[in-house]
Amino acid sequence: MDDLIGTEWKMIVSLPTDEWLEPEKHRAPTIKFGRKKVQGDGGVNQYDGSFSVDGNSLKIDMLGSTKASGGRYANHVERWFLANLDKAQCYEIVADILMIDLEGDTTFVFTRINADK
Repeated sequence: MDDLIGTEWKMIVSLPTDEWLEPEKHRAPTIKFGRKKVQGDGGVNQYDGSFSVDGNSLKIDMLGSTKASGGRYANHVERWFLANLDKAQCYEIVADILMIDLEGDTTFVFTRINADK
């Protein structure tokens, strides 16, 4: 858990496909880890929740988000991102890249946006 606390990340791709991620159409989702708390920008709204780690296993529980409305595409991306974030199963950090594996075949890939760690 210590390798996550105090870090902040910006999503760069969702594997196996990144077709939906078109940064020129919206802000990329972000995630920031505090002490057992997670928060970020879904692309339109701010969200928060809690997280726990056991080895490299990761569990994220979403608590809520603000309720602003963005463009149709940005709303779609945000709904998809937030609906899948709590399906996190494990994570790996390699240099300045965070990979969060979700249930099924999906992996969220983020790049570090702060230099605290």
